[in-house]
Amino acid sequence: MTVIRVTSLTEDRFRDIVDAYGADPARWPEEERAAAAIFARNHPEVAHPLLDAARQLDAWLDAGQVEVPEDDVLDAHARAVAAFVDAHIEAGGALPVVMRRARPLPLVWATGVALAACIAGAIFGVNVSMQSIGDLRAQNVLEQAQLSDGEN
Repeated sequence: MTVIRVTSLTEDRFRDIVDAYGADPARWPEEERAAAAIFARNHPEVAHPLLDAARQLDAWLDAGQVEVPEDDVLDAHARAVAAFVDAHIEAGGALPVVMRRARPLPLVWATGVALAACIAGAIFGVNVSMQSIGDLRAQNVLEQAQLSDGEN
């Protein structure tokens, strides 16, 4: 006989249980199932919206289930794969390996190069303009100094 100790459950823990396991109490962790049921009964204003949303999600997920093929179909497929492998091993040939190239597509590569060139051009342009502004300021200061020396 399993002894289950009922402890109090916080709203956050109830929310975590419903988010993780859905609205069906049979899916909830056994050690917290009774406490969660008590929480749902004592706090319907919190529990009902959470359980309703979880029921909708459960129904949506259940609707998308794929039927598992019959065992004989799976067995036939497994036998076909095993026969293919055995035939290649007996023939002394290597099994075919399907791999994709590890290089990016040309469009992706070209986009990266273009972006790097734009950034480099922007940095170069900012540096050149800052340098020419500094030269203009220095020239203006020297001209003003000459004018003020000429007035004295």
